[in-house]
Amino acid sequence: MANDSQTNALISADTLMERVRTEGPVLTLHGGVIGVYAPDLAMKVDKANSEGLKVAESLVDLFGIRKARDPVDWREVRSLLTEQSGKLTNSDVLRSLYRRMSEHLDEHAGVDCDATNLTWQAVSRGLIPVAIDGLDANGVRAVIARQELRFWIQLKQRIPFWRRLPDFLRARAETRAIRKNIRDRIAAGEVRDDFVQCLVGLVDRIGIDRVTY
Repeated sequence: MANDSQTNALISADTLMERVRTEGPVLTLHGGVIGVYAPDLAMKVDKANSEGLKVAESLVDLFGIRKARDPVDWREVRSLLTEQSGKLTNSDVLRSLYRRMSEHLDEHAGVDCDATNLTWQAVSRGLIPVAIDGLDANGVRAVIARQELRFWIQLKQRIPFWRRLPDFLRARAETRAIRKNIRDRIAAGEVRDDFVQCLVGLVDRIGIDRVTY
């Protein structure tokens, strides 16, 4: 039997899917957020939103603590990520991803659970080393905690006030873990096969805070 939280997750997911069926792929969610639930349309919206945009300055830049730099186009960031995506679809990377996902599913074999949640966990956790490799155990836990927060926001579409402080602390822990990873690899001159690596070269231009973001 699924526990209450799993049942609530299924109800929320079913409610969201029903809204997509009846209202179409573009929904107004809690807080006025617009959700796009059609892959092709989402890609077009994402491209339109980023067209002409610059990477936002950090607080350090805004307060003049650091020397001003020339703004970086989001198109440049997207280009770097797209190029790296092509490199990370080789057989070795995909084989490792398959192994991590299979191991996660094997750990839950024979246990009653929410299949939607389990599938999401297998995919999202399996992809962590592809997004950012070399995190220590605490760093991985911090990223997973933030992943779970994003997942529940998508399902629930509303986060109660009493959850906001713990959620803020989870976000800060994830940020610290990623920033430390970037600093360590720069200090060691280390190159890793992940998405973060293609952005490391931007540190001198936009700062480590923006690369972390």
